[in-house]
Amino acid sequence: MAFLGGGAKFSDEKGEGMSVEARWVVRILSFSVLVSIGCGQADLSSLPQVDHLILVVVDTLRADVVGCYGGDAETPVMDRLASEGVCFTAARSHIPITGPSHTSMFTSLWPSEHGVRNNTQLLDEGFPVLAELVQEKGFSTAAFVSLGVLKAKFGLDRGFESYIDDFGHDWFRDAADLNRDVFAWLERAGPSPAFLWVHYSDPHEPYASPDKSYPEVRVVQGNEELAVLPADGRRHKIRVAVHNGQASLRFEGGTSGPAEGQLVTVEGGRLSPNGRVQAGGGMFPWFPDQARNNFVTALPGVIDLQPDDSEVEFVDFRFRLNLKLSPEETREAYLEEVAFVDGALGELLEALERAGWLERALLVLVSDHGEGLGDHDHDAHIEQLYDSLLHVPLIMWAPGLLPAGVKVDSPVGLIDILPTVGAVMGIEPPGDIRGRNLLPLMRGETIASSPFLAQTFRPEAQRDMEAIAFDGFKVIREAGSAALELFDLDADPAELHDLSLSRAQTASELAEYLDRMLEETDDVSGHTPPIDEETRLQLQALGYEH
Repeated sequence: MAFLGGGAKFSDEKGEGMSVEARWVVRILSFSVLVSIGCGQADLSSLPQVDHLILVVVDTLRADVVGCYGGDAETPVMDRLASEGVCFTAARSHIPITGPSHTSMFTSLWPSEHGVRNNTQLLDEGFPVLAELVQEKGFSTAAFVSLGVLKAKFGLDRGFESYIDDFGHDWFRDAADLNRDVFAWLERAGPSPAFLWVHYSDPHEPYASPDKSYPEVRVVQGNEELAVLPADGRRHKIRVAVHNGQASLRFEGGTSGPAEGQLVTVEGGRLSPNGRVQAGGGMFPWFPDQARNNFVTALPGVIDLQPDDSEVEFVDFRFRLNLKLSPEETREAYLEEVAFVDGALGELLEALERAGWLERALLVLVSDHGEGLGDHDHDAHIEQLYDSLLHVPLIMWAPGLLPAGVKVDSPVGLIDILPTVGAVMGIEPPGDIRGRNLLPLMRGETIASSPFLAQTFRPEAQRDMEAIAFDGFKVIREAGSAALELFDLDADPAELHDLSLSRAQTASELAEYLDRMLEETDDVSGHTPPIDEETRLQLQALGYEH
């Protein structure tokens, strides 16, 4: 029976002669056994001491673009880590949203259990997190994050003595900029035992690698040139004179482009003091984001500003300029971002080596979720539970401590990181976690299979979605719906062929299993603090609804 962790596939004949209730008794019992086995500690007597734990999270990084996963991005540093460490080829995120995914990573719980379902929700203090467990072992702790949804005020700073989350008005930092703060901290930290979390967000939208040059756009009011700005996805602010309660800005091509026919987007426009931002001649709302003041133009194009206070003489206009890319250009820009962050990772490793951190270190490289890039008619993340958004790289590197050059093809999840790190470092994880210790898999041993659960929730997603993957099959459904999608992940890794009709019994059995899993969880909803207007607009600029 496949639920006992064997290699057999589901089949419509499996369980013939048993009632549904009897089959579920066996399956639930076997699931209880595999959880108790999976969370157990491995023999630690032969493991040398770990003095430094380094967690590198590359936000929004799909596994299938990385070189060592067969991808096209130039990632020599990640590839080297994989060749010298353990590469998990079938790792998945449990939710394609940054804050909740990190919370699952740090608690080893499913999103519906820890309650952080959307960005800005706060984890209840009763849940232990990885940084606190490492801190209790006597390690100092520091985090450097590069995306505003991870700011300390949203709760992921628990257990970190230093938590650097300074973004300015962009709400994101590029990897080279973040590294400067990390390197300065390393010089002060010295060689004492420490846990360092470095979060790079370059592959996240906007796709505009900072080591490239971008066409410039002139912003003109009347006959006065107010600014010449690159269409690089960064947030700009310009001071605009108001006449008779309104103002108009004309956007024109600069001396360095854009090329003829290249569309330019003006995104997230807002006024301070508040007011209306409207498309004028040559500027058009960018459907479906009209509510976010997103516009597109072939240049020239006009934007009309009307502050709510008709008496003001000046307003500040904040906005982002981007090139509107074709699907092919979008993928290429994304790959450039991945290559850029790989280079920054190489510089981080050099700095860690200079600081003496790599001799007895455990380094974990992972992503919180993937990116659509047009697959399944989806460009970004959040909305779906296909593997384009869930399949992520996971590499564990510790020369002399972990095996070298090992590939683990067994399915694993981000919830498995905490118990595995705990096993390597001699830290007893909390007793009620969902994740498994992966050390036996790294050593070529067999451990019981575990069902994989993924979820995504409103309001960030348009619908509450849930999925289960087990024994090579995956079911996806909208919460509360009887309609299912079923995919054979081995034969159809891109999830292009829905088998829910041809393999109806398999789909039904997996859906029943998903029901039982969700029934057994403590369905928790995290606390959502009030969101001020500036935070709401910053979240929307990153593609998150609130």
